[in-house]
Amino acid sequence: MNRILVLEGYTNPFGDSRRKQHHLGGTMRRRRSLRGMQQSKFKACVAEWKASGKRGKYTAHMSRCLKK
Repeated sequence: MNRILVLEGYTNPFGDSRRKQHHLGGTMRRRRSLRGMQQSKFKACVAEWKASGKRGKYTAHMSRCLKK
């Protein structure tokens, strides 16, 4: 099956109204914010481990902290 790309401001010449371009962009924004939240949680866990005087194994602490 061949696919076409319809840029913003243009209409699909084949009349496929099921796919909306702005909807696809919305899901990408959601993914980026989720990635940012995961990254900030990871950084918080690292800071917590360093503040505790680096007691115990790093990997064990990270697995416990990230599950919270």
